[in-house]
Amino acid sequence: AAQAGGEQSVVNEQLRHAAVLGDSESVHVLLARNADADDADREGRTPLIEAAWRGYPGIINALVSAGARMDARDSSGKDALSWAAINGHVTVIRALAAAGAPLNARDRDGLTALMRAAWNGHDRAVAALIAAGADAGLRDRAGRSAFDYAREQRDGRVLAALGNSRGQ
Repeated sequence: AAQAGGEQSVVNEQLRHAAVLGDSESVHVLLARNADADDADREGRTPLIEAAWRGYPGIINALVSAGARMDARDSSGKDALSWAAINGHVTVIRALAAAGAPLNARDRDGLTALMRAAWNGHDRAVAALIAAGADAGLRDRAGRSAFDYAREQRDGRVLAALGNSRGQ
């Protein structure tokens, strides 16, 4: 039984590694070998978080099909959608939203994916999150909304993407 558990942890680690590398073929093979789509490393990063962080929509879809949890968080409290938003991966944001990722989840700092996208200047990511139904009216612990982050960055493209959805 110990060997089976060891083999499982190896397959799980290989799945995370394939998600990091964007190796879609290996992801499919490893999922077929019953790799755990939710197995996390020491920092709490699951294959879904790794793929979202790096912008691999095909791998996101494979992991979602395998039942990966949308609400898994890493040690910083960020989920896959937050990492996709931070890095401006629009196609991944759309895939996660379509798969039912929580759109308004807050990380350990109290920020939502929309706030992260606005803060990082990703106007297309902001637009994708708004289109998916993210709440632009939410505020962080300091009372700042996504609109406030965009205004602080003096980012006209993000302000335009937030448009009339901004929280007052």
